[in-house]
Amino acid sequence: MTMQATQTRETTFADLLASGIQLEAQTQHVYQEFANLFAHCPDVAAFWRALAAEEASHKNRLIQIRDGMSRERLARPGDVKMLQAAQRLLAVDLGERLAEVRDLDDAYELANDLESSETNTIFQFFLTELSQDMHVVSALMRDLDEHVERLMAEFPAAYATRTERLAVKALRS
Repeated sequence: MTMQATQTRETTFADLLASGIQLEAQTQHVYQEFANLFAHCPDVAAFWRALAAEEASHKNRLIQIRDGMSRERLARPGDVKMLQAAQRLLAVDLGERLAEVRDLDDAYELANDLESSETNTIFQFFLTELSQDMHVVSALMRDLDEHVERLMAEFPAAYATRTERLAVKALRS
């Protein structure tokens, strides 16, 4: 949905969920591409695949939330500012950003940008606004926090410094 569409009709929860699902799928794709670009470093590729799997889990959770909602609930008014934030993120050309990844440091920095972007704020908004089970929300919020921390804490130790990451070149087929 374009920004113009949100101006001509009311934003709904369904619109928000669709954008959130798309954002999670987009980030999953980036991490899968990183795994391919660094397949020559098995520990790095495994790290990126694990992050991609977590993004798939986030996407699937949003799909479950959407599928568990009534049509009436999905049609209720949604937060226009959240939808606009999601649309700004979706407008970023990640294909272009991926093409600019020359080395592991570029990938690491792009991952940091993605994880510190509004995407996580939007996901947290969905969990808070759309899930009725506070135990589920608490668990997922904890998972999300751990996911963000994983980039810093669990990145393969052999590539902990920028100098080490710059030395690992992305391999394109």
